[in-house]
Amino acid sequence: MSVFEEISRCYYEEEVRMMLWSEEVDFVSVGGGIGGLTAALVAHEAGLNVVVLEKSAKLGGVASLSLGQVWVPANSLEAEAGIRDSAEEGLAYMTWVGGGFAESAHTDAFVRWGSAIIDFLGKHAHVAWRIWRGQPDYYFPVGPGSVTEGRCLEVEPLAGVNLGKWAELTRIPPTARVTNEEQATGSSKTLLAERAEKDFRAKGGGLAAYLIRNAVERGISLRPGCEVVELVRVERRVVGVVVKEDGITKAIRAKRGVLLATSGYDWSPQMVRNFDARTEPASLTMPEITGDHLRMAGMLGARVVSPGVRPQWIDPRFRLGSSLERINTSAPGVIMVNRKGARFSDESFGPSFTAALAHVDVDRPSLANQPFWAIFDDGFRKARAVGSINPGDPLPDEIVSADTPEELAEKLGIDPQGLVAELEQFNLHASEGADPRFGRATRPSTFYKSAASQGAATIGPLTKAPFYGVPLVTASIGIPVAGLAADTIGRVLDWENHVIEGLYVAGNSMAMHDTGIGYQSGYANTRALVFAMLGACHAAGVDPSALGLSRI
Repeated sequence: MSVFEEISRCYYEEEVRMMLWSEEVDFVSVGGGIGGLTAALVAHEAGLNVVVLEKSAKLGGVASLSLGQVWVPANSLEAEAGIRDSAEEGLAYMTWVGGGFAESAHTDAFVRWGSAIIDFLGKHAHVAWRIWRGQPDYYFPVGPGSVTEGRCLEVEPLAGVNLGKWAELTRIPPTARVTNEEQATGSSKTLLAERAEKDFRAKGGGLAAYLIRNAVERGISLRPGCEVVELVRVERRVVGVVVKEDGITKAIRAKRGVLLATSGYDWSPQMVRNFDARTEPASLTMPEITGDHLRMAGMLGARVVSPGVRPQWIDPRFRLGSSLERINTSAPGVIMVNRKGARFSDESFGPSFTAALAHVDVDRPSLANQPFWAIFDDGFRKARAVGSINPGDPLPDEIVSADTPEELAEKLGIDPQGLVAELEQFNLHASEGADPRFGRATRPSTFYKSAASQGAATIGPLTKAPFYGVPLVTASIGIPVAGLAADTIGRVLDWENHVIEGLYVAGNSMAMHDTGIGYQSGYANTRALVFAMLGACHAAGVDPSALGLSRI
């Protein structure tokens, strides 16, 4: 080290030491979701003193509201079950789904470390993983390297009593009492009620619960209601954070690093408009998801990646008062149409309608398939709930009814002739369980293959009057278009592609380098775990192998 470098180091250390820190830790996880929690567990296992700071009043993050599955090629549960798979096949599939926009080194990290972090959490955090049986890859059998089952994992339900006082401070949706497999194969309302009574937690709420339980067992400091408002940087290195907690602003030193895992920006009107081409926020996430990572890291010169070719991942919902209600567009007797009365996608397949809703009509510069509506018949109405409205319940004003498709279209502001023509064409094929235009009822990932279904349960004609319609909105689910640029171990990069020392990112806060323009259910949760682990290991100065983590 030169004399100049030695003097600079001394000045840097003195400047950091002289700052008015309220407290000092080794590592700060910003965000109490599965990314922030995993980083904290790994850093603690590596010997660091860790704190988890969560802006909202409850822990669990966006993942706790999700199905909670992870997608992990060549995982150990597959091997135990005798399911053949390989990292190479997983890479081939991810590369294909990425559409030419996935960065190979990041994709490689995702696949090669995925199994390792799953095993680590199983061993050290006592997460009880299980295979989601019967769930194929989204693009099976078309996608190279796709498999029929084995890569989608979820957790066994965990009783809330294991969380002690933290049970009340951990998010759990009402439906997250049964596993995805149980729900898909017909879990009863009685089972759901029994699990709720005993506070069993499954899906994303269950995964978060396992991680929180282990964090509590380790004595890791968990701080819900503690908002990080600024990153502290000295001599080009992030050395701490400024927080607001209990009405007090204070600084916390992070001697080894800060990891940002604050999800997306669902409730930031400016970011939603700029990055997602949506005029206003509508989201299934909590209101605290406002893009804090982009704002704070952006002030330090962090690069934001927002690929224009990747559509915003959404879920169609209808507004009922102040709530966003879901209509099952995968069931027979319902379709989605645009202002011309035309269908535009496979209503049962998320990637299909997500991409179609981003299409632009060049003849009248606007989104081609927005606004859009759900159209269903009386057969659907009598057989299924429409959001929280059960069959036989009176319909709210938001849902319009009419005796004919023409009358319904006129009431909704849809082209009547277009809707009639669409229903004629759709019904002709749907009565035979077919959809030549969009392939509905042909994708194995949208139904369980059995002699009883063979896809017929996802499509059926609309013939029974009266007919109903309700306007839909594109509700985001916390999986954003834009994120912070990072290297393959989660270190945040600036506009010159230089590492911002001491700053890491994981989960939905990180740009989709690894996944490209496509999506596979389970990607978001897996990438949160993988890059949180890699960032925490680097911050701790340990090779993952020292913690028993091995690439495949």
